[in-house]
Amino acid sequence: WAAPLMVIGGVALLVWMAAEAGGPGPMLATEGELDWGPSFWALFFPSLMGVVGYWATLTLNISDFTRFAASQRAQVVGQSLGLPTTMTAFSLLAVMVTAGTAAVYGEALWNPIDVVDRMDSGIGLLFAVFVVLLATVSTNIAANLVGPAYDLANLKPQWISFRTGALLTAVLGVLIMPWKLIEDESVYIFTWLGTVGGLLGAVAGILLADYWLLRRTRIDLPSLYTRDSRYWYSGGWNWRAMTAFGVGALLAVGGSNSPAGEGPFPTAGLIPVLAPLAEFGWVVGLFSALVLYWALGRFVPDRATAADNGTGQGRTSGARDTAGTGNTGPR
Repeated sequence: WAAPLMVIGGVALLVWMAAEAGGPGPMLATEGELDWGPSFWALFFPSLMGVVGYWATLTLNISDFTRFAASQRAQVVGQSLGLPTTMTAFSLLAVMVTAGTAAVYGEALWNPIDVVDRMDSGIGLLFAVFVVLLATVSTNIAANLVGPAYDLANLKPQWISFRTGALLTAVLGVLIMPWKLIEDESVYIFTWLGTVGGLLGAVAGILLADYWLLRRTRIDLPSLYTRDSRYWYSGGWNWRAMTAFGVGALLAVGGSNSPAGEGPFPTAGLIPVLAPLAEFGWVVGLFSALVLYWALGRFVPDRATAADNGTGQGRTSGARDTAGTGNTGPR
């Protein structure tokens, strides 16, 4: 019931903003500062990478949720209907409300909290605050808590349960002071999300290359949880993956740069020659790591992978391919 109520809250906010602006026409008649020229595209791609970076974390740990799906079809239908539709709807609502704030207040307010703060109606304010709190508890916390809680629990299962991992994640989430990240939208989008997205793009590329290209969707599930198995590699480290990640991450974020006086990076970029790639960080990280990891796995394979590719047998008896649902056994 939380998701539909948040949609209703977004629509109510849009209706209120349209009324404040004098109707949809004046609300959407605000002229932007950008046209379809070079200045638009210079902003578009870094912004797009910021959006991708925002979803990059959930993309990698979506199996923490889909593992509980009843079937492959159930998770495909659920994600296909749930994610694209809601994100498109909320994106349109956000753009239209932000345009309305520019018409009403003379400045574009992208943070819902800032918009709510301008409300004069007590009842409207209470409803808006309730919807924001509901979104935080039902969506934001849930989406950002499950993955780290599992990861922390996997570090030392004897000491850390899922509940303990969730509590530790909540404490760490406060200690990193996330409110500092959104003080400046440019720093948040282009610096934080762009950098994190570039790093996670490299991880995604390795996963795609390993599962789809090298192993052809064949996984020996029991060996994933067994020391000295085929997936133990060299003392528990897969040097091919580490190399691909290092190169992909370097290409993706090595050229990170910030405008003069803004952000933590040099104006010319950490590595100036890589600066042009920084605007496409996630894509660069994804494809560079994917290609390198595939090449290393194809031409310098570990013995287990080479044996699998040579015989065509990638599963042991009883192992199931559950890539779609994420049912990878005990966590």
